[in-house]
Amino acid sequence: MSGEYFEEDENLGKAVDARLLRRLWAFVRPHARWLAFSTLALAVVSLLDLLPVHLLREAVDGPIARRLRGEIGEEEFRGALLSLVGVFGLALTGAFALRALQMLAINVAGQRTMLDLRTALFRHIQSQPLSYYDRNPVGRLVTRVVYDIESLNEVLTSGVDALFHDILKLAAILAWLLLINWQLALVTFVVLPPMYWVAHLFRTSNRASFREVRGRIAALNAYLQEAVTGIRVIQLFVQERRAAKAFRARSEALMEGHLRTVFNYAYFFPAVDFLGTCAKALLLWYGGARILEGALTLGEFMQFFILLDYFFEPIRDVSEKYNLLQSAMASSERIFRVLDTKADLVPPADPEALPSPARGEVEFDRVEFAYNPGEPVLRGVSFRVRPGEKVAIVGATGAGKTTVISLLTRLYDVGGGAVRVDGVDVRR
Repeated sequence: MSGEYFEEDENLGKAVDARLLRRLWAFVRPHARWLAFSTLALAVVSLLDLLPVHLLREAVDGPIARRLRGEIGEEEFRGALLSLVGVFGLALTGAFALRALQMLAINVAGQRTMLDLRTALFRHIQSQPLSYYDRNPVGRLVTRVVYDIESLNEVLTSGVDALFHDILKLAAILAWLLLINWQLALVTFVVLPPMYWVAHLFRTSNRASFREVRGRIAALNAYLQEAVTGIRVIQLFVQERRAAKAFRARSEALMEGHLRTVFNYAYFFPAVDFLGTCAKALLLWYGGARILEGALTLGEFMQFFILLDYFFEPIRDVSEKYNLLQSAMASSERIFRVLDTKADLVPPADPEALPSPARGEVEFDRVEFAYNPGEPVLRGVSFRVRPGEKVAIVGATGAGKTTVISLLTRLYDVGGGAVRVDGVDVRR
């Protein structure tokens, strides 16, 4: 069972699938106003986050430098600094308020979207015939409704907005660095090609690790559900040790998947920090010389140094959030795979009414049935129960007694022959 399930989870499509995004948008659209407000607020917050860096440059190259040169007095110096501090305080307060409102908006949109998606998934699962549950362990379906939905919620409320914030911030910093001093920016950007290679390696390896972990979580849940619901059989046949061994094997497989994910983070973040330090070393070497030449002010250098540090933070976050997005795409693909399942037992479009009053005659006419293809349970079963007649169905465990009742109530459809009540086929 777990092997089949794991194989299903691994055979997934693209990391970011436009088709899946369109289908997800159908659930997000009713709450798009909250999402639009969150996006707008986040854009403003991204710009306010960078404002203190500009104020620092203004302070260093403005009142501080002029005070050191004796161009302004103490009172004017303190007044200028107080004005900059006031602007900084207003920016900080505005960013705090907008961030709080943005988090509220994105979480309202995310929770309401997940409510709609979770309800639609549960209703669809409920509509499936019993044969669907024979092919899909309950643990797998629980994973879909709980864990995969929660994965989507995490990305929508914590991943998408952070990804947008990081990309916008990265673009703003890049443009700002080039405006301050394009020669200095190009010198420090020497580290970007190796940075891209490290990020690409991290995304590729982590994509496989995320999907592996998701698949093994689902396999563990499926086995745990079967073991708990079948605990009487396990204890009756004294199979506790065997069940524990099988559970440990699945748990160890999950642990190995998590460790592979940890290894990816173990090399990625130190590599980004190392390349960031190399960029700062180049900045000190080239920027120091430009200051001595008078081509760069101290305020511009400090602004550049801080922005460069800010520049590598979004790179780390974007790579990490991109993998969360990949995980969400894998979860959404599994969810829509369930939603796309067509019921193999559907009610007739024009049902045939039973005679009135009903007589209660039951007839099995050369009935064939199998739960699994190639493994027949009933072969050519024929009998008739007349109105008022009492018939006992007797047989060993697995002989098909419950199957006969299930076919009579049309919990399953026959593979051949017909089941009739008062002469009417139950499929009609």
